[in-house]
Amino acid sequence: MQINQVILPFIHIIAGVCFVGLHLSLRINAKFYLQDNKEYLKKVLEHIKIQFYSIIILMIILALSAIFMFDYAVKNPIFHSLAFTQWLLYAFIGLNLAYMYYQFLACYKNKETLFINEKLTLILYYFVPLNLLVSCIGILFALIISVII
Repeated sequence: MQINQVILPFIHIIAGVCFVGLHLSLRINAKFYLQDNKEYLKKVLEHIKIQFYSIIILMIILALSAIFMFDYAVKNPIFHSLAFTQWLLYAFIGLNLAYMYYQFLACYKNKETLFINEKLTLILYYFVPLNLLVSCIGILFALIISVII
């Protein structure tokens, strides 16, 4: 067994867990984000912007570690079907993140607090839980794949 067969699944699973953790922190802190104070909303948007960039970096790490795991995979049809399903989950999460970021940029450019709270509610109460669910399924697939490798 090569060292890459141990390290790559570990990096992949840790990045997935951190990805879920960032989404959980966004969802748990949602009630603190939705305020009517404009100065507070600016700080909140800066904080969410940092979290979005962290989530994007973790998605890149997840994708790269998955690509490198393909090189060390055995010719197993179960592995390939699980890996393909996991890539479809990543694509769905990526599209969801792109739309979330688009809505976030609309919040960032607008100065009206009602509009900002409306868009943040959409992001925090609908899209983040959807990403959490799909990410947990992806972590399950990553655990199964790490056993197969």
